[in-house]
Amino acid sequence: MATINTSKSVHKKQPTNTNSQPAGPSSERQPTSMQTDAASKTQDGVEVEWLDKFLPTAIEIAIFGGSITFTVVISKNNDPAHIFGAGTVTTFLALAWLFFVLALALASIAQMALSVNRVLVVAGFQEEGDRQAEGDRQAEGDRQAEGDRQAEGDRRTEGDRQAEGDRQAEGDRRTEGDRKAQETNEEPCEWLATKMNIFVVWMFVKFPLSLTVQIFILTAFVFLSLVVVAYSKEVGFIAVGFTGLCTFGAIVAWFVKF
Repeated sequence: MATINTSKSVHKKQPTNTNSQPAGPSSERQPTSMQTDAASKTQDGVEVEWLDKFLPTAIEIAIFGGSITFTVVISKNNDPAHIFGAGTVTTFLALAWLFFVLALALASIAQMALSVNRVLVVAGFQEEGDRQAEGDRQAEGDRQAEGDRQAEGDRRTEGDRQAEGDRQAEGDRRTEGDRKAQETNEEPCEWLATKMNIFVVWMFVKFPLSLTVQIFILTAFVFLSLVVVAYSKEVGFIAVGFTGLCTFGAIVAWFVKF
């Protein structure tokens, strides 16, 4: 008797998803321009970000104050009623205009230098931070080493110290000679570019740039407050005290920070 094989392979057709998209680099989410700018500012460091915000503000204040004081200086002023005479008031206005112009010049030069040499300035701040951290670690190590030397005594003889000093002096002379030889072999254009880069880094990293601009602007406001004293003593002296206190606070804050 014939047997009937009922086991049949059933093939089901899988539905195809017509809405699926091939995975690839194009399907990944690309960063926006705002995210890129924020990441670049974070990499620049706090110091450069502060300069980006401070310098344009200082330029606007200096332009505003300089334009007002210049128009007042060349115009005929009313005779003052208190303490100062008309000539003294004009001198105070001229000094205020001068300090506004100095702040404007320094802030404008700094902003142009930062826009052109941004990478160099960022590297300078990072190197300065690494140097300070290394100096702190070295100072801590020196204190520990000094304690160890004091504990076990100094076994070096005078001759060893003199020999070490001679070797160090010889190394310094060779280093100085190599540096001079390298500067002599450089082309004039390369030498000038190197010196300019060193000056730019020094201006931003070593020189108190933001403090100087702040002092120029605050000093201009001090002289404007003295002008007000000639017309209204109470209001003028309040303004002089406030601007003088701000100037003193800016200097103290700078030295406390550094």
